Amino acid sequence: MKGKRGICPSLRAARYDWKHFDQYVAWNNTEILLVPMIEQVEALDNIDAICALDDVKMLVFAAGDLAYAMGEASRMMDSPLVRDAYRKVLDSAKRHNVGRHRRPCTRPDTGRVSQAIQAGGHHHVFGTGYHGFSPCV
Repeated sequence: MKGKRGICPSLRAARYDWKHFDQYVAWNNTEILLVPMIEQVEALDNIDAICALDDVKMLVFAAGDLAYAMGEASRMMDSPLVRDAYRKVLDSAKRHNVGRHRRPCTRPDTGRVSQAIQAGGHHHVFGTGYHGFSPCV
């Protein structure tokens, strides 16, 4: 088993077959995607080390959480500090060929989609936000 996590050999995904559980664990370890959320100043300070990890293929820039952690309250991407942090994360991700999730969501119109792609985002959520069904940014 890769990493530290609780696990039970009698589970549906392993077909309740504890005799072949090692095979399931080996397969399961190949299916894991590590997606760090950059939501604390400590993560921002260590962004190059995070992006340099072999297992990191994608990350999420959590503008709201980071804004609060930086003392910017609900300003999120309206905060110059948070925008600078986003550029730092984006630059590091590009250097290390790590995919970036642009923002929590994007309105599904061609202008917003083009803008998000040009800004360097690789993965996008379109439509209403998944944070309590709030409108998209």
